[in-house]
Amino acid sequence: MRTSVENMGRLLVQVPFVLLTYCGLAHASICDRYEKDWTSIEREVWNEVCEDDARDYRRLSDEYLKYFPQREVSGRFIAQILTGKYGKVGADRTLALKGLEIRGPILIHDTSVARFSMKHVKIESAVFLRVTAKGRFQIDDAELASTFGIYTSHLDGIELNNIWTKPISLPTADSNQGGDSSEDNWPKLYLYRSTVDADFRLHNSQINEIGLEGSAIESIDVQDLRVLSDPSGTITLNKVTAGIADISNINGYRIAINNSKFSDSLTIQDSLLTQLLLGQLTIDDALLISRVTLQGQGSVAEPFALRSVMFGWAQWWYETVGPPPLFLTTTGFPFVTPRVRRESTQSIIAFSRAKHVVFTGLDMDLPLMFRFNNVTSDWSIDGGRLASIDASYTTVGRIFAILAATRWQPNSTLILKQSTLNQIQTPYKMDVWPATIDMRDATYDSIVQEEGEDEVSAASNNWFRHWIALWSAYPFSTQPYRQLIAYLAKIGNERAATEVGYAFKERERQTACVSQEYLTCAILWLSRFAIGYGYKLWYAVIWAISFVIIGGFVFSQTEEAKERGMPWGLTYSFDMLIPLIKLRDSNYNIDIQGPTRYYFYAHKLAGWVLSSFLAAGLGGWTK
Repeated sequence: MRTSVENMGRLLVQVPFVLLTYCGLAHASICDRYEKDWTSIEREVWNEVCEDDARDYRRLSDEYLKYFPQREVSGRFIAQILTGKYGKVGADRTLALKGLEIRGPILIHDTSVARFSMKHVKIESAVFLRVTAKGRFQIDDAELASTFGIYTSHLDGIELNNIWTKPISLPTADSNQGGDSSEDNWPKLYLYRSTVDADFRLHNSQINEIGLEGSAIESIDVQDLRVLSDPSGTITLNKVTAGIADISNINGYRIAINNSKFSDSLTIQDSLLTQLLLGQLTIDDALLISRVTLQGQGSVAEPFALRSVMFGWAQWWYETVGPPPLFLTTTGFPFVTPRVRRESTQSIIAFSRAKHVVFTGLDMDLPLMFRFNNVTSDWSIDGGRLASIDASYTTVGRIFAILAATRWQPNSTLILKQSTLNQIQTPYKMDVWPATIDMRDATYDSIVQEEGEDEVSAASNNWFRHWIALWSAYPFSTQPYRQLIAYLAKIGNERAATEVGYAFKERERQTACVSQEYLTCAILWLSRFAIGYGYKLWYAVIWAISFVIIGGFVFSQTEEAKERGMPWGLTYSFDMLIPLIKLRDSNYNIDIQGPTRYYFYAHKLAGWVLSSFLAAGLGGWTK
């Protein structure tokens, strides 16, 4: 019995060693196995990846790695070591590939890796489909010849640094050179319907087309990009869910962000763009567009539609100009078809709901569309040189500010038609405003100085007169004038209210006359001369005095005046002019003979007209 127990104890002690030995041999057997068609270099690379040993090539630092020749392997080899029986190694630890020139496409699907990195590599094309990476997916210092796509995958994070591209030359029937490097062949980077738990980072790279479609990403950081050649590059985000997106130092690109949601903020800054399109976005915090130059070049590619955009900070609106990219299936892997292109000479930005919107230092050659927006807090325009902005049907919950550094191009316009603004903040200088403004059916609660401390004072009456002069290019509407008059009266600036009211009636008269509304035109002409549209009632006093003097002189030349001893005839002229006041009853018994009586017919008629307009002016009906 004692011997059996001792034997059992020895066996239990040996079991762990046996298991460890078996596992080590099993692992060693995977690392020693190769495919028959693998080259010697591919076997060497597999051994390095599998054993993770410190051979000479792997010990090289990134600084010196680029000076050593890249080893040539096939795309099929890369796919084999990441999937199937070989892929079990990468599921447990980092797979790091360095110094490789990968020939042919890489097609990797339905696999899992702990962490994957590539440095100092050349890639023709790569597709990752339904790949799970528990660690970061990182590529540094790489040359890309065609499409690099990640589809329906789940990654911890993506980091792409120093990616440069070289387009593939494809043979064409019309080319004697044997190749075609049209824009459709430029290298492309796509992330499609994937989840990235941390950040998507793309820095210091040269890729002509970048697309993020239907993906959920914690944060997006795109910086220091430049286009490969003459055709402008494209950065597209469509149906993306992210926290923060920061796009900066982008030169020569067209940016289109559509159908996406950002739980924090979207920032686009320090960039030179050919076009900026934002559509159907929800941004819960901030939209910041700062130091961005938009340079239109006559025709701009617009590959898809942007419509009613929503932001926590902003929402954009666009017209349909073409379909979105279409994904097809070829040999079981998704690829992207060439984009549908339309020509346009208009740059569009539009959004629907936003918390804050800030335009800082924008330099734009093309119009900016900013329609159907709801900015719950502030919208400010500070600096830059703007073409035109269409902000029709926009609501600003707190402050709409045009600050002192803002300038506009010649013949520019700002359209605020049917917009609702809580407060307009502006300096006294008129050069911060464009050449024309459309304020039809726009409403606001107050107009304040740039500092926002004191409301515009009576000393700035001329400012309002110049401001409403900018409205004259658009069809006449009574609403914006009445809105401004009511506001000025509310703050006690009667002088400015009078100037604006008089300009309003002048515009109404001009519109009626041009529109051939002859009766209205005539009435307004009479109102202008008789009482200054009710704003200058002293006109009526001057006219009355003038008619009394003229009438008295005319009457004094008649025989009736001489017979009654009335050398001046002023009382008679007064009684004939003012029908409601009688100075002498005898004046009404005088019957003038001869042609003079026809003058006094007109004299009485002028009195009735003048009295009617005076009464209407006192009642405020002519204003």
